Amino acid sequence: MYDGGKDFRTLFPIDVERIFALLPPDQEKTHLDIGCGTGGLTRDMFHRGYASTGIDPSSSAIERAKAATVYLDRGINYVCDDFDSVDLAEGPYSLITCKLVYAFFQDKAKCAEKIRSLLSSDGSLVLVTKVHNSEEDATLISADRQEVRDTLGSTFSKVQELDLEWATCFVCQK
Repeated sequence: MYDGGKDFRTLFPIDVERIFALLPPDQEKTHLDIGCGTGGLTRDMFHRGYASTGIDPSSSAIERAKAATVYLDRGINYVCDDFDSVDLAEGPYSLITCKLVYAFFQDKAKCAEKIRSLLSSDGSLVLVTKVHNSEEDATLISADRQEVRDTLGSTFSKVQELDLEWATCFVCQK
């Protein structure tokens, strides 16, 4: 997809503001963007004052992210790797974002635990995913709504759900 110049949908500024209203105030400004793609959300968080790291397994996506970030000589680190297997030493992170990649995690419970371990004590996960309520409604990038709720609920102490019209946002605290 990235090789053809396409990209995933971005978060609208109004959605970002609604999400930020659910985050604890005065967090440290460290950010990990899992499945960063071409880096749009990673750069957005950088411009909001975060030291950001974006990770994606697609080398063409990471190349595009770096090219779009070439004028920034600090603050964003891009890693071309698979989150399931990468060892991230920069943590802990006060904010971890994961947009439209949850359905692709091989072991969702293990990834949720890994994310939790990378969060600071007052850190937050913002997971945006398309969800389905039945197999008839499933798509390649959607996850079963109840499975997402169960996995996140068993991993995090607080899970809030926010409808973004085109996807569902889960805001989780450690």
